[in-house]
Amino acid sequence: MEISEFTFKVILLFLPGIISLIVIRFLVSYKEISIAFSAIYSLVLGFLCYLAYGLILRIITLIHIAKIDTEVKFFDTIFSRRNQVPFNEILFVVIIAIVIGAAFSFIFNKGYLYSLAGYLGITSRSSASDVWNDIFMQQAESDWLTVRDHRIDLIYQGWVKYYSDTSDARKELLLMDVIVYNADGAKLYETPSLYISREHNEISLEFANPEKTENA
Repeated sequence: MEISEFTFKVILLFLPGIISLIVIRFLVSYKEISIAFSAIYSLVLGFLCYLAYGLILRIITLIHIAKIDTEVKFFDTIFSRRNQVPFNEILFVVIIAIVIGAAFSFIFNKGYLYSLAGYLGITSRSSASDVWNDIFMQQAESDWLTVRDHRIDLIYQGWVKYYSDTSDARKELLLMDVIVYNADGAKLYETPSLYISREHNEISLEFANPEKTENA
């Protein structure tokens, strides 16, 4: 199937936004979004990348680092058959897209956007992901955790090294310096690490924050 010149240019317009969105999806845990929303996000991020590119050009000119053309040429080429696609410009915008994707990931993972919105009374949500992710994003790695395993009636105590960041029903944890108890609270054994994989309704979590010691 032949792709028209205009379609090719539109794809290039979406490319920086798609790359930014891919970076965000890799670095941030979010619930799945529809293809339509992905296209909208890609378009918005793409325009933001080109805006950032134009701003960088103007800053370079203003502080006299170099005398360059501050016009973003790509938008002129979309509706013009005579102008060639400025691939050098697109390459720079793609690099900017990676940086913007990483910056948005940092903001989302730290919860700054929702903290600001909560402070302004706009929302009471803590993030766009689920409670599981919210809990562990707010806990320090050294926080002591008690896991009650309802499937086999055991209790695990340790500090969290890794946790799954998906919204799937199955939850995964890697605990370190683990003490295992039976349902009556009698100590069974200790182990340096313990991997847990359970359905969300098969475990419950209790948090504390004592100082982690060598024998914890």
